Amino acid sequence: PDPPPDPADARRRAAPGWLDTLAGALPERARLTAVELGNTLRVDALAAAPECAERYLAALQEAGFEDIELEQMRRTDNGRRSLSLRAEPRPPDPAPDAAPGTPLREQLGALSRSLEARDLILEDLRRDPAGGDGRVVAQLRVSGDYAALHDWLADEAAAPRQRGLDHLRLRAAEPPRLEAEVTLVLHPPKDEP
Repeated sequence: PDPPPDPADARRRAAPGWLDTLAGALPERARLTAVELGNTLRVDALAAAPECAERYLAALQEAGFEDIELEQMRRTDNGRRSLSLRAEPRPPDPAPDAAPGTPLREQLGALSRSLEARDLILEDLRRDPAGGDGRVVAQLRVSGDYAALHDWLADEAAAPRQRGLDHLRLRAAEPPRLEAEVTLVLHPPKDEP
């Protein structure tokens, strides 16, 4: 029988759309400094005025994020506002999908080639053969520009089931680059231990 649906696969399919929503809802004179996607969504941003926080919360709620909370807002040295938000993203229902026939070693090779094809730098890749709950987990540190990372995530979202997105953290680095920490759940073929 095919494996049961995996929420990480649904998160993989939804991630590019979520990032588009976060960027599109951002008020003028505000910018994201960190985004973390997992079971919950966490966003750090800098804004010019306190009312930007209210507009951003309202826009995210309209876009379908649930239980949105402003966790912190503080004034920075240059008079801007630092915001920390939390929300519950609602991924599409996970669809059952057949296990891939590609061995894990080949999946990891294809993963690094797909990053290189998008001009993303794979800084570090660690494979945990037993990710705590029997899953095979790959933890990556990647750097590059946002457009390239978004395109790579869109490629991943459109691909048939190979790996699920367990966790994604984006941090602004030296413009226009950013750093990403990505935790992927790998799906071994049925006959691979």
